[in-house]
Amino acid sequence: MASVTENKPSNPWQVWRPGIDPAADALERVSVLINRHEHITAGYAFTLGESARRYAEQCSLGFLLGLEMVVREHGNQAAILGWRHAASTVPQPSKSQNEGEKDA
Repeated sequence: MASVTENKPSNPWQVWRPGIDPAADALERVSVLINRHEHITAGYAFTLGESARRYAEQCSLGFLLGLEMVVREHGNQAAILGWRHAASTVPQPSKSQNEGEKDA
């Protein structure tokens, strides 16, 4: 006999597992910032902003810029600082690497 829960459609937030999709991971962190902003500490907000940026860096530029607008509009100051901190620690390609790609 099948249980009642087996017949219900699954809730994507209950079956979501971190690490599968960087966009979903970034959105999940921004969602917490928006929905729980009154109840989270500045340190946790900083961490959420920082990790959201790190995940967003793995996505398209359009997604990254769109999510940055959301964080700036709806995130608190600590989250925005975390987002900016992660941006400053992302390795940038060196000038010689860029020139090597042009030659190839």
